[in-house]
Amino acid sequence: MAAKSALARWERSHLATEEIAHIHGAEELRVRSADGAELSVVVARAERRPAKDDAAPATFVLAHGWTNDRRVWAPVARRLVDGGHDVVCYDHRGHGSSTIGSSGLTLEALADDMRAVLDHVDASEAVLAGHSMGGMTAQALASSNPQAVSERVGAIVLVATACVGVSRGQLVDRLGPRIIAHRHLDSAMRMRSVGPFLVRRTFGRETCRSHLETVCEMFAATPPHVRAGFLESMNTMDLTEGLAKVDVPVTVVAGERDNLLPARHSRRIAGIVPGSRLVEIPHAGHMLPIEVPEQIAALLHEAARQRRRAHAGHATRPGHLTESKPLTDVGNSDEETPEAQQTTERSVI
Repeated sequence: MAAKSALARWERSHLATEEIAHIHGAEELRVRSADGAELSVVVARAERRPAKDDAAPATFVLAHGWTNDRRVWAPVARRLVDGGHDVVCYDHRGHGSSTIGSSGLTLEALADDMRAVLDHVDASEAVLAGHSMGGMTAQALASSNPQAVSERVGAIVLVATACVGVSRGQLVDRLGPRIIAHRHLDSAMRMRSVGPFLVRRTFGRETCRSHLETVCEMFAATPPHVRAGFLESMNTMDLTEGLAKVDVPVTVVAGERDNLLPARHSRRIAGIVPGSRLVEIPHAGHMLPIEVPEQIAALLHEAARQRRRAHAGHATRPGHLTESKPLTDVGNSDEETPEAQQTTERSVI
């Protein structure tokens, strides 16, 4: 009875009007990465340009998370295109319509793929945004190839992500990849009466059935060995070394109710990157581009403006904000690191 009530409530949610689909009218491309992986990329170009100088057109390159595909960014992408900007979205290797290549399932390979996409679209001063594993990919690129970031990227936005291994203990780490790749999990995800409950904790306080079902669909469409391989890579990652050297404005965004990568991961990143901006969104979970697309699009717009101000020399340090919204209690028991207290202007929206 409770399950039926939950399904009915999710069906009636006002969030159901937010469509998660491929971006209509976008140009579809195939981009070859260094190891032969074929990446499925879409480029959506704005039909009009912003009227105000402060909203000068920008190019946004958006990378999705683990076991998702580029549709996750569609609600945000539509808002950016409607605002007069160009948007590039792509499927990570092994996800969506992209192939794997010879370098396998590592964050280093994902960083090479991201570089290939930036080069192919000839990005200049782009705003690079990554959700979850996409954020890890952006960090891996910044750490391994800072020249690429300097040449192609004007600002980085890291959404619901982490910089060190997401290990949950030796036993869970050993069994996790096997469980995540098990055929019974595939079957459960495809059941409309079961799947939504399995992914409910990836969302915050509010969600709707169509969003839950889309997440289930994307998970089941990701090959089991791809899920397992990238999970192992994320369990052992350490991207901290290069973060302190990032020389473009960085915004770090966390959901207050993120159960997959709690806000402490975002605070850690913000504590390492000089002058970064940390934003925690109340009541939101892990799937921020779907849950709060209006807020994420606004933060991306602000990142584009920060990029121009930093380039013009109007900022005293990368990512510096002249104004910050008042900090309120976000209900997370983890203490902010001393580094974050020193370098991060923290806002709650």
